[in-house]
Amino acid sequence: MHPRTTELLSHLAAQRGILRCAFEATPAALRAASPGSERWSIVGIIEHLALAEQRIASLLNAGLRKALADDSLPPLADMTPLLPRMDPTAILDRERKVFAREAIHPQGLDATEAWLALDRATRSVRELVLAADGLDTSTIRAPHPAFGELDFSQWIAFLGYHEARHAAQIRATAAALAERD
Repeated sequence: MHPRTTELLSHLAAQRGILRCAFEATPAALRAASPGSERWSIVGIIEHLALAEQRIASLLNAGLRKALADDSLPPLADMTPLLPRMDPTAILDRERKVFAREAIHPQGLDATEAWLALDRATRSVRELVLAADGLDTSTIRAPHPAFGELDFSQWIAFLGYHEARHAAQIRATAAALAERD
């Protein structure tokens, strides 16, 4: 496996572990409660992540399939790690409000369904990363509405940082709900 593939898959797994810990640290009785008007429950946050990851996987899969069909992906010669070259500050900064598109707003799944949906989306992302193993995917690009144009690998890294952002949101939501009770 190419070092970039290993790096991205490890990043995703590490961030998922942090997300899962934040979720599990919240009492089950609080997970479905909204902390206020226009704010998502903890389960809603998990569902949002599932919806977002599935949409991003579909977008990147379409780009990868097209590039593979065009035979336009040379081998990836760059062995340097990607993550140290990225600045996730804007993604992780929860003071910076980012409003999700309606298509990735939670629709009311329960905790089990939300996690199953997130696990399915994660499998899609993992399969996508493995399908691109060792290929220079830098020409596969798409804009993010808040963070600008990202290439394939940056999108995959974004998914991990997105989970980290929402793990922090889960911890803040749990704290707000605990204070309220």
